[in-house]
Amino acid sequence: MQQGLVSTIIPVYNRPEMLLEAVDSVLAQTYQSIEIIIVNDGSTDTTQQVINHLVENHSVVSSITISNSGPAMARQAGLDRANGEFIQFLDSDDLLYPEKFAKQVAGLNQACEVGVSYCVQEYRHINGNLLDATWMRTGKCFKTMFPAMLGGRIWGTPAPLYRANVLNQVGPWMDLKNQEDWEYDCRLASLGIKLNYQNEALVMIRHHEDLHYGQIDRQQTIKLADKAKAYRLIYKHARTANIARSNPESKRFARMAFMLARQCAAQNLINEAKHLINICNDASSSLLEKFEYKLYSLFSNSFGWQRVATLSQRIRD
Repeated sequence: MQQGLVSTIIPVYNRPEMLLEAVDSVLAQTYQSIEIIIVNDGSTDTTQQVINHLVENHSVVSSITISNSGPAMARQAGLDRANGEFIQFLDSDDLLYPEKFAKQVAGLNQACEVGVSYCVQEYRHINGNLLDATWMRTGKCFKTMFPAMLGGRIWGTPAPLYRANVLNQVGPWMDLKNQEDWEYDCRLASLGIKLNYQNEALVMIRHHEDLHYGQIDRQQTIKLADKAKAYRLIYKHARTANIARSNPESKRFARMAFMLARQCAAQNLINEAKHLINICNDASSSLLEKFEYKLYSLFSNSFGWQRVATLSQRIRD
């Protein structure tokens, strides 16, 4: 580990033009102790030629090529190669603003007990139009990741800057095709990590017509099963952190898990649906909601999980 160095890990799949812009946004940082690790996740277009050009022209840029495995495994491949004291994950279609590293490294250096610095993130159309000035929940200052992280992600991929030694504690990325970033951050949250907050926009997430990296895999049943697995793991992390079932974030998680259970059942992922309903029952402190979940299970066991889920979706639509 090189003290003061920021390692930026950029997975990419078939996105040469946006990759150039993402890398340029890292090279433009006012904080210049950096390395950039590009992970080519089995691209089939001209992406490798662009990567070769970047490596040849910038001494701080290196690259790895892996077989197409999805964003989680690509990030882990980059993390295994990283030398920095600090870690930045950056998707190839997103951008960093020039002061990001300078301000977040300073924020982390102010307090050794702080493990992650995050910032406001803008959500813009690729044409530059602002869609959301504080996308997700980056307009709010949180001192710790839990309990807020249980109710959904509080930031997107580029917003946080992590201490490498904190990520060493959390273990490797899991091979999930859906919600892999949320599961990873919740695992980190269960350690009680403290946060530094930079109350200004230091990153841009871009909306565009191409599929985002996490949407590339078209095996939707596999992605749905992985999403259910991520929910089970996330709830396990929440129990490790002793988040009260009466906490509003627990209730929010239970409602999201209930929706996912119906989606899984509609796709005949019955075991996944049953596990999720059990989580709903355990996560809820409301007797009325527990009754709702048990009644749904009763109807599903009696008339068929897929049939009841499909009917409930039609009624909801």
